[in-house]
Amino acid sequence: LADEGRAIELYRDILEQEPSDRDAAAALRRLYEKAGRERELSRLLTHLIDVASSPADRSSLRLDLAQLQRGSFRSPRDATDTLRALLEDDPANAQAVVALSQLLEETGQDEELAELLHTQIERAAERGDATGELALRVRLGEVFEGRLKDTPRALATYEEVLQRDPNHHGALEAVARLGEARGAWDRAEAALAKLLEGAEGPAHVGLALRLAQAREHLGDSAGVEAALQRGLGLDARHPEVRGRLRELYERNQAWQALADLLVGDADLVDLPAGPPPSLPPGASIPPPSGSTAEAIRLYRRAAEIHTTKRGAPQDAIPVLERAALLAPFDRELLLTLGDAYTAAGRERDAMTVLERVIASFGAKRTKEMAVYHHRLAKAFAAMGDRQAALGQLDTAFKIDPGSVVVLRDLGVLAFEAEDLDRAQKTFRALLLQRLDGASGISKGEVFYYLGQISARQGDVARAVQMFERALENEPTHGKAREQLSALKG
Repeated sequence: LADEGRAIELYRDILEQEPSDRDAAAALRRLYEKAGRERELSRLLTHLIDVASSPADRSSLRLDLAQLQRGSFRSPRDATDTLRALLEDDPANAQAVVALSQLLEETGQDEELAELLHTQIERAAERGDATGELALRVRLGEVFEGRLKDTPRALATYEEVLQRDPNHHGALEAVARLGEARGAWDRAEAALAKLLEGAEGPAHVGLALRLAQAREHLGDSAGVEAALQRGLGLDARHPEVRGRLRELYERNQAWQALADLLVGDADLVDLPAGPPPSLPPGASIPPPSGSTAEAIRLYRRAAEIHTTKRGAPQDAIPVLERAALLAPFDRELLLTLGDAYTAAGRERDAMTVLERVIASFGAKRTKEMAVYHHRLAKAFAAMGDRQAALGQLDTAFKIDPGSVVVLRDLGVLAFEAEDLDRAQKTFRALLLQRLDGASGISKGEVFYYLGQISARQGDVARAVQMFERALENEPTHGKAREQLSALKG
């Protein structure tokens, strides 16, 4: 009939005649809650507590009453009294302990809160409830730490828990936190290392980073690396972990590890889908861009480390080959790959790459081509084919007559091949160029070669003149001085 007021009166009549009628009590309670009649609900709960047939029912009702007193009536004192009464009857009631500790904390009754927890710890120990006891000890540590600002007692409390259960997560996290805050890095390190044992998934990377920081404060470089490697195992893409590992390897000159990490960085770059575009010979070649350019930069950096830091060009080759798959028409990249092949003694492979680059120019003849003919000449020379090397250097010279490095190598190779006329013309041409530290040959060295050529041609006077010029430009040139002394002696 939707007459809730009359229904309430009838249920109250029932409870006056039969105080323990559970159905009437439950129905009346629902109606009070629906109508917002909280005072009457409070009286009903008090009545039901008095007539409850079991300790469990009485505890449940007291919890509900305390919640009502705390929330609706904003009377923490009454709620505290209710919960204390509950714990007198039911000392092991975890919900009541939590609710009462929250109330004491909210009202600033910190000493009372600590006393409550001490009492509950003793009772849990008496019951043999090890799990509950340790949870309460952690809570007590939190009170010492957060409310009473007694860090030493908090730390001691947490460590008591760890003596009983070395794997207790809450205590470990607390010890780690306090150790970090106080600069007690040995304690923080031990706790964080334990927390990290068995951890799985990206959510735990923060622990690895914190452990690395603690070990860094302790001067444990190997431990820092181990912690960061553990973080990498949890999340291979984590940018901070990878960045800190790069810094560590660079600082420790761990070149192999750094190169491997950079290759891993490149492998993680999200590349465009599909194969690289094909280009006809002679077509203009756009430089790689975006993520492709970034991956190539990382591969090249790794290859450079293998070549320059480790002196292992053979290890740079597979890295550069991977980069070349991303940009098969990048001439600068292919040139680097060719140099790596040559340095590793794989001249045939170097020649294949360089011929491929030269073919990409088609019918065009630009100064850039001279670079590749020059490199191809080096590959031929390394294989002992001087004539083929001279042919490539001649081609490079015709394309770029002003290239000092081409003239230098052409002159030296012609001299070694006993092609003295060609060598002489080439070294004379070098004297017309500006020679500096980047030229790979000094003016004194050029005159020395011209002196050698004249001597082999039987022109002693000319040879003497060239060696003297060599010493004028480079007084410390020992070989020129020796040759000059021999000719004058």
